[in-house]
Amino acid sequence: MKSIALSLVLLSTLNAGVYDYGYNGIKEVADADKNNTLYYGEYERIIRYDAINYTPGNPVTINAETSDMDKMYESINGYVEAKVPYTISVIGHTRRDKEINHEVAQESTFFGSLQNTLMESVSDPEENRAVCDRAIAEIKKQMIDHHVAESNIVTECREGSQPLYLENDENARALNYRVMVTLYAPKVEKPAPKAVPKTIPAPKPKVETDSDGDGVIDANDKCPDTPKGYTVDENGCPREVTLHINFPTASAVIPESSSAQIDELKRFMHDYPMYRIEIVGHTDNVGSESSNQSLSLRRAKALESVLIGDAIAPERISSSGMGENAPVASNDDEEGRAQNRRTEVKMYMNSGK
Repeated sequence: MKSIALSLVLLSTLNAGVYDYGYNGIKEVADADKNNTLYYGEYERIIRYDAINYTPGNPVTINAETSDMDKMYESINGYVEAKVPYTISVIGHTRRDKEINHEVAQESTFFGSLQNTLMESVSDPEENRAVCDRAIAEIKKQMIDHHVAESNIVTECREGSQPLYLENDENARALNYRVMVTLYAPKVEKPAPKAVPKTIPAPKPKVETDSDGDGVIDANDKCPDTPKGYTVDENGCPREVTLHINFPTASAVIPESSSAQIDELKRFMHDYPMYRIEIVGHTDNVGSESSNQSLSLRRAKALESVLIGDAIAPERISSSGMGENAPVASNDDEEGRAQNRRTEVKMYMNSGK
C-alpha cells in the first residue's frame, strides 16, 4: 500500500517535469531547435487531448472510451470544417525499454521501500518500437477516416523515453502504453485594414428651375408665366398657339367649352402689351370650298371680337381664314374633322413677324 501511494506522488512530479517538456514553450531552447520543432511555434491555440491507452499486440487494441474518442474528433473536425490552418501531433509511448538493476533493500526501512518502488522490469526495445509504430498508425488511420488531411498529421514514436507511470507493478506498466494527440492552431496574420479614403461629397448640382414649364429655365426666360401649350422661342417668349375651339359644323359661334383657352389668351395679351397676334381660322372639308373659306374667316373674326371686347387694342390683332386648305388630320372621319375645325394664333413681338 505504501508502494502504491508513493508511486502516485512520484507520478505527478515526473509527469509535470518529464513528459510535458516537449510542449513547454517557456523552457530555454536553442533558436535552431525552435525553427525545426513543432512545439515552439507561435500558436493561437494548443489543445492537448486525454491520453489514448492501448494494449500492445499485433494489431494493437485501443482501450479509450468511444465517447472520449468521439469528443476528440468532434473538436478536431471543427478546425477541419472551418478550413483554418492546423497541425495535429500523434506521439506514441510505451513502457521503458532499458533494464535498470537495483539491489533489493530491506523493506523494513523507509528508504529500502522507496528503492524497491523505483525498480523497473526488463522490456524489449525492438518490440517497443514496433508496438509504438502500430499504435501511431492506428490513430493516424482513424484521423484520416475522420477527414483529417494526412499532410496535417505529424507522428513521432518516443517509445519508453517518457513514462507516465513508474513501472513498479503490471498496472503501472500497462498505463505507459499510450498515444498523446495535440492540435496546434497557428496564429494567422490578419491583413492590415485597408485605408479608406475620405470621401468628399460632390457638390450638389445647381437645380435650374423652369417655373412655367415652357422648356426655358427661369434665368434665361424673358417671358415668364407663358401659358401651357404655347410654342416659345429660345428666350421663352410665345410664337404660336393652336386653340382647339370646337366649332360646330358650319358654325362660327364660339362654344362655352373654349372659355378657359380664350381666358389664357386674354391674360397673355394684357401681361405682354408688346405682342401682337394673327388669328387664322380653319375648317374641315364638309361643304364647298368657297363656303369653307368664308366660314374660316368668320371664325377668326369671332375670336377677334371677343378679345377686343376685353379691352385688347384692335391694332394688335389681325384675322384671316385658310378654309379647308391646311388640314392637320384626315377629313375621312369625325375625329379628324374635329381637329381641322380649329383656330391658330400666331404671335409677334413689336412690329416684326
